[in-house]
Amino acid sequence: MAYSEEVKKEVLELLQQKIPAKKIEELTGVSVPTINKWKKEAGLTKTRKSKEEKNAELQEELEPNQGVYPDKEETKQEEQSDVEATEPNLEETFLVEKRRAELIERLERAKQNNDRLESIRNFRTAFRNRA
Repeated sequence: MAYSEEVKKEVLELLQQKIPAKKIEELTGVSVPTINKWKKEAGLTKTRKSKEEKNAELQEELEPNQGVYPDKEETKQEEQSDVEATEPNLEETFLVEKRRAELIERLERAKQNNDRLESIRNFRTAFRNRA
């Protein structure tokens, strides 16, 4: 089946938004194999590196640093920057705690609403059985 360039463009835009091919198929009617073909043609597929390629890259990274020992002062500065980077950001912590409190509150309200609904259902059942 031949598709218009508009459809192809729409599919490629959805792919760039990281929408799965199956979902795109449901939205557009274009089959998954066609979507995958277009994805490959557009260069949107990830290519996996072989173990040999990965090892060669790692070796290249290691070679310039072989036999080089850092200065003690340089090491202390790096350790200090590592500590600073791992210290918790109080503002982020506050926001996380605030969001957590909001979610707990919403959960409590949902439980209360569920209890009310159960009470209404029980009342209706009792009322129907009474008649």
